Amino acid sequence: MFTVPSWNAASTADANIDTRKWVILGDIYDVVSALALKYDIHPLALEDVLHQHGSSRSKVDYYPKHLFIRVSCHSLRSADGSTPNSSVTTLPRSASPDPLSDEDLDDDGAGKEDDERTMYESASGSRFSTKRDTMKRRKVDVTTKDVESLPMKLSRFSELYGDGDDKKVTNARNRKLIRELKKGDRVNVRIQPVCIFLFRDGTVISICEDPNLDYTAPIMERIRLRDSGLRTTADPSLLVQSLLDLIVDQALEVVEEYQSKILNIEQAVLIKPNVRTVRRLHILQGDLILHKRTLEPIKTVIYGLRRYDDDRAAALLERVDPHMKIEGYMSHKAKIYLADVHDHMEYILTNLDMFAGVCDNLINYTFNMASYEMNDVMRRLTMATIIFLPLTLLTGYFGMNFENMWSIHHNHTDVIFWIIALPLMTIVITMFMWSDLKKMAHYVDKRLMRKKVKRAYRKRV
Repeated sequence: MFTVPSWNAASTADANIDTRKWVILGDIYDVVSALALKYDIHPLALEDVLHQHGSSRSKVDYYPKHLFIRVSCHSLRSADGSTPNSSVTTLPRSASPDPLSDEDLDDDGAGKEDDERTMYESASGSRFSTKRDTMKRRKVDVTTKDVESLPMKLSRFSELYGDGDDKKVTNARNRKLIRELKKGDRVNVRIQPVCIFLFRDGTVISICEDPNLDYTAPIMERIRLRDSGLRTTADPSLLVQSLLDLIVDQALEVVEEYQSKILNIEQAVLIKPNVRTVRRLHILQGDLILHKRTLEPIKTVIYGLRRYDDDRAAALLERVDPHMKIEGYMSHKAKIYLADVHDHMEYILTNLDMFAGVCDNLINYTFNMASYEMNDVMRRLTMATIIFLPLTLLTGYFGMNFENMWSIHHNHTDVIFWIIALPLMTIVITMFMWSDLKKMAHYVDKRLMRKKVKRAYRKRV
């Protein structure tokens, strides 16, 4: 855990600016219950932090005392699973979940159903939550004991290995097998949820499952700069925007890696298409579709923060206190900067669609080239058969053991064979290749016409 208690303390331009807090949690889930009690975090938001399903979507929930954002962070990782350009720190581990990987997101149907339910048998209590359900919800009173007794492990582990369920164990085994089969031909992308809380008093809590907190280094560097906008404004919503911008920038690195990989495969396909490249393209195309499914909700989250922040906060406050001053969580400046983040998400999703289309076109091109080569071979074999068909017929005739054979008993040599064979070959070849001869004549005519046009043009010049 890392806390920035007064990240605008050095800015003394305005003494009326309140100090803000930014609490950063990385793989330390033991303190979540304490923070939940201190800042009165809503139980449903707390459950979304502690129980990350394999298909958890990025979303934003509005509560009376805080704003909750969950975003799937996509980052590159090396073949051994570590994130590039990051130092591994040795920290005491508590009972906490492992980071999500893109293979864990393959099961969409069951995950969506589970994502619509919570440990309290109800969806999010916010009327603006993305987890809406038309069924009647039963109300549950949450006490301090309930908060402190929340489980610390992801429910997906119990889904995969718990209660001796053969079907779930089989699905886990199949996913592991597919992951091993795809190894080496895919872009290693690490998908992990990042949860952000924004409170009315200006406190920001960011929670990430990665024990290495280097992902916040760019923002920390901006806070240390005396003249940076993030420090001088002391706007907590601008800090939330910076976190979202950082997550989107990491997704841009993933897109660039896919672009590089697809360009290399395209070069190999244009030189010599083979089944190996088709396999690699199939794996990349599946991953691109998967990443589009996980990245598209981020665009919805950013658009909702820009467009509906005031409306959702107003509707929520009207339900609590109609006379309270209506004010959203995001400032006007943060919304302006979110427009740039939204444009980056548009660029990412457009590129994912384009790359998936390129993969599909390269697969079709490979199979079309294989089909063309096979047709070309069959055409050559057919031409050879047509040419030698008359010779085969005559050879069979002259090779018969007849007692009275006119071509033999009248002192004829092999000349009579060629006298009969050559005209017959000419007739048969002309009959079977008449369309090809017409095409050849048409091609020659066009070539001659082209030469005439060039000569006429040169004379005019």
